[in-house]
Amino acid sequence: MPSSSKPRKRFVPGAAVYRAKLKKLNRMTIADTCDSVRVRNHESLLAMTNGSGQDGHWKDVAEAINVALVLSEKLYDGAYQKELLLAAVAHAKCGARRHRTGSFGYTGEELQQVNTAMDVHDAQLDDITFGELCKAHAEVKRRQACQPTLTPHNVHEREKDYAS
Repeated sequence: MPSSSKPRKRFVPGAAVYRAKLKKLNRMTIADTCDSVRVRNHESLLAMTNGSGQDGHWKDVAEAINVALVLSEKLYDGAYQKELLLAAVAHAKCGARRHRTGSFGYTGEELQQVNTAMDVHDAQLDDITFGELCKAHAEVKRRQACQPTLTPHNVHEREKDYAS
């Protein structure tokens, strides 16, 4: 039987695929979602401290710190605000170091500050609802849209802001 002269069409997933993903998401509990966020954050921090961190890992840790800051402002009346800001500065210094040397690395003090921020964020994840977490992520995105964000590539331009 001769082959068809028409080329094959590219497969585009239909609504059934999206419905299946939605069902899976609906089956996930709030605890599962918070646990997966916690695991992703700690995997990223571990990759950065082991020297195998990439830009995505840096962004995951930065987002965790930013969400912790927003939750601290909105829900906890600024509790641990100073520690979280110090962790953000330490993390920005790590990004600047990546730009200079080519690999991520924390000093001992910076790692301690970032670990403190991750502990605060973990405690917040234990205490908040899924809706509050979504609102905090939306607020972080809104703030990032209003002002330029720090990335490992542009943090060197603002490094003088973080110099001690």
